[in-house]
Amino acid sequence: MKTVNSIVISSIFALLISYLAMHASIFFHHNESGFSHETLARQYENLTREMQDKIHEQVNILELLNNKSLHFSFFEKNEQNIENYIYREIQRFEQTVVEYSDKAAYHHALATKQKDIFCYLAAVLIIIRLPLSYVT
Repeated sequence: MKTVNSIVISSIFALLISYLAMHASIFFHHNESGFSHETLARQYENLTREMQDKIHEQVNILELLNNKSLHFSFFEKNEQNIENYIYREIQRFEQTVVEYSDKAAYHHALATKQKDIFCYLAAVLIIIRLPLSYVT
């Protein structure tokens, strides 16, 4: 009976160690500032919202420039240059939004994986603490 119990315990530990070895990169993954992945995901989501606000500001500026009643001599001479500059800024902000969204999704996925691993560890620890008479 004791050999069966020791075999069960050693097999559970072997499974636990193999699982942790496969997913060790999540635990040892160095992120930019030492924060948790969930915190980094929220930071990237906030940066995404800020970039989207900047895009809306640039669009409002374009609308003001296109409003024919507000043309000044400076804008009439350089209107095309200013519009091109604003369009480039909008494109740059849109690229940044995509990058930040991708980084937020990546860190959300890592945070979910970490939570799954911790749940798995908790389940294994609960199983180990059960009396072995329930296991056999």
